[in-house]
Formats: sequence, structure tokens, C-alpha cells
Amino acid sequence: MGSYQKTSLFVFIRIWVREDAHNLYGFMQKVERSVFRLLLSVSGIGANTARTVLSSMNPQEVVQAIQTDNVAAIQAVKGIGAKTAQRVI
Repeated sequence: MGSYQKTSLFVFIRIWVREDAHNLYGFMQKVERSVFRLLLSVSGIGANTARTVLSSMNPQEVVQAIQTDNVAAIQAVKGIGAKTAQRVI
């Protein structure tokens, strides 16, 4: 028998239920999940786009871009145009 160390990991989960699918999204930090939820509340932003935003920017960068009305930073994310970036802000 080999030795191993027991490691604990805590993941913050968001479930996204649609007619055709039940998807789980996992986040290492609570703030990531919070920003994901807020992005989902924006018209034109779905789970995949919200995930892409958080893959391109960390949560603090997203919040800062919103607070400073930085449309260009949000629009720099693949799949987000000018109108959607403005709605995010």
C-alpha cells in the first residue's frame, strides 16, 4: 500500500437548468460565482458567455471595468459586442 495525503477542496457550484440540460459550473472563489450570477442577469449573456468573461478577466477586473464604465475592457472579451458590453455596465 502506498501512502497518500488526504486533501480537501471546496468548490462553489452554480447549477444552470434549461429545458434540455442541467449544467453545473464550479468556482474556486465565492466572488467568481457571484460575478457569474450577475453576468447571467444581463440580457444577452448566457452561461457560456459568462464563463468566457471569467476566463478572460478575473472577477476584480470585471467589477473594476463595470465601476469605471470601461466598455472597451468588456468588449475585448470574445463574443461580446458593443451593445452587450454596454448592458453589462
